[in-house]
Amino acid sequence: MNLNLSERILKHKAGNGKSKTISIILLVLLIISSYIFFFSSQLIFGKNYDYEASLPGTEMALDSSHKIKLVRSDIDDDKNLLEYEFEFTNTNYDSSDEYKININSVNKKGKITSLKHNVICSDSDLYVIRVQPPKKWNAISISVSISNDDMKLKSDKFYSDRNSLYSTVIKDESSREYFLKLDTKRNIEAIEKDIEQIVNDNISLELKIAEIDNSIKSLKEKMTYMTSDELKSAETELQKLKHDKSSFKTQIDSNKKEIKELRDNIGILESKL
Repeated sequence: MNLNLSERILKHKAGNGKSKTISIILLVLLIISSYIFFFSSQLIFGKNYDYEASLPGTEMALDSSHKIKLVRSDIDDDKNLLEYEFEFTNTNYDSSDEYKININSVNKKGKITSLKHNVICSDSDLYVIRVQPPKKWNAISISVSISNDDMKLKSDKFYSDRNSLYSTVIKDESSREYFLKLDTKRNIEAIEKDIEQIVNDNISLELKIAEIDNSIKSLKEKMTYMTSDELKSAETELQKLKHDKSSFKTQIDSNKKEIKELRDNIGILESKL
């Protein structure tokens, strides 16, 4: 009986040794995977995720002759679908370029997921892709690379978050003509927003002019009872108010001209639809 007890104690100790070894191995693997995740996260989304969301119109130069422009970045929440449109430019026209796109998403917990994408329209000046992201994500990284026979692989990144994406209904369209018309409509929409902003600026300037008129009237009434020294100071203030009023009027006239030019541009764009 004593022998069996000794054997059981030895087996128990051996079992504990194996458990400790397995625990140490698992801990080491966890640490290694954490480091791999940490450094890969920094490579994709930057240190502390300090990326800057890319808005439509953002342009990046891979070198002196190759440029990439983000034309659109849309989201369809109902379909959980993203659509991006790029414009690739090669000012040298010296070779046939091959573009490669890699897309990753990251969620609140820092989990990075590699995403597949579908090329919907592929032209040098109009390149459209669609992406199905995970249901929960915080940011998207799109790495665009270029390579040809005469140059090494070069790449740059575009980033998106939900605030930077245009919320819309993404239609099942793939023709170049459809996307060109869509771009035209977006341009018109952007110009209309610019006009709205300028109109609001003019309203603010008109209010400032009204305030200046009131100040001028009040100051002139007070000048009737001022001493000669006070009048000199008041006259300086009066001239300043008149100058500010003139500057605001000039700005309003300039804004009105700009509004007219923008509306003319809308007319030109609408003729293309």
